[in-house]
Amino acid sequence: MVINPPVKESAEVIITSESDLSILGKTNVHSFSCDYNIDNLNKPVKVTYQVNDNMLVFDQAILQLNNTGFDCGGKGINNDFNKLLRTEEYPFVLLEVENIKPSPHIPTQYIAIVTITIAGKNNTYQIPLKVVKTEMMNVQGTLNLKLRDFDLKAPSRVMGLITVKEQIQINFDLSLMMK
Repeated sequence: MVINPPVKESAEVIITSESDLSILGKTNVHSFSCDYNIDNLNKPVKVTYQVNDNMLVFDQAILQLNNTGFDCGGKGINNDFNKLLRTEEYPFVLLEVENIKPSPHIPTQYIAIVTITIAGKNNTYQIPLKVVKTEMMNVQGTLNLKLRDFDLKAPSRVMGLITVKEQIQINFDLSLMMK
């Protein structure tokens, strides 16, 4: 009996301008949102994958976000954000999809294993995804993480009177076209 190994496939994924990606955070005074300029993702993302037991296993699926593409609402907070991410030394946040599998209980939900690299340190997370297929594929999700996961020190202002909370939330709603 011969068992054929899974076949590797490749595609190019285009993230359309209808997509949204943002980082939400709080200080001890107010909340803030850093929205990513999706126009920075104007090049197709090459992905290589194989289907293995109802799971997509990726060899290459990396989304590179330029840190300066985030707008937090003002020059001062943008500078603080880039200082926090150590943008001069590490200009990109990297999101590498390891695999995606269907949720066992919800038909439109999937579970993605994603390695995120920020300021040279990476961590792997399990992210629930909602996937809606129309003429495009829409992928939505939320990830809560802590700044200390990446050895980041939250900035403070006004001699420490205003401090950023440890937990941040990443929200994404991506409209994808396969090429």
